[in-house]
Amino acid sequence: SRYGADAMRYYLLSSPVMKAEDLAFSTKGVDEVVKKIIMRLQNVYTFYEMYGKDGLKSKVESQKVKTENILDKWVLARLKEVANSVTNDTEKYELDRATRPLADFVDELSTWYIRRSRDRYKSDDKTDRESAIQTTKTILLAFSKLLAPSMPFLAEDLYLKLGGEKESVHLADWPEEFVGKLDKKESEIIDLMSEVRKIVTLGLEARAKVGIKVRQPLKSLKVKNL
Repeated sequence: SRYGADAMRYYLLSSPVMKAEDLAFSTKGVDEVVKKIIMRLQNVYTFYEMYGKDGLKSKVESQKVKTENILDKWVLARLKEVANSVTNDTEKYELDRATRPLADFVDELSTWYIRRSRDRYKSDDKTDRESAIQTTKTILLAFSKLLAPSMPFLAEDLYLKLGGEKESVHLADWPEEFVGKLDKKESEIIDLMSEVRKIVTLGLEARAKVGIKVRQPLKSLKVKNL
């Protein structure tokens, strides 16, 4: 009653219980699911709703996103990577492994893609603005289907708010358009973005070490080969 059925369900599905192993149950673990997955995903949708209301009117789910923005290409490639992982592990009945990539993706979607794309949502460049909005909608719709088995209520809420074609996310088809081997460009984009994120992490660590606040601009930054 405190955290909700979805949080409890995900916590158990991603735990050793799924392999008939012991689990030291912790409400802290359930609380983390609420904060790191449910609340973050709801915040992503709220941000989309604030700036992409026109997109809510469309019920076209299969529309392929055409974009030249590297962030859009990266998040679509990452969704494909997650969809492959979730699909393969679910088919093997390894549900604990199938659920864990969902949390990682929500973190990346919220703290990397949306944060890096904030200005694009309000940009005067119509093409870039619409590609950001359409990409976010496509991602959320497809992700709601991947999320449905482990968080049925949150997935249903997202799917219906986004104008899914079916009466329920649980009647929708699995997002097969995102299942399949990554091509060379998609793999390269994922690898390159991973390097960029490492550099950002090292930069933040260096700032913290010498007491320079994040909002304070740096005169210069040198990066050694990783």
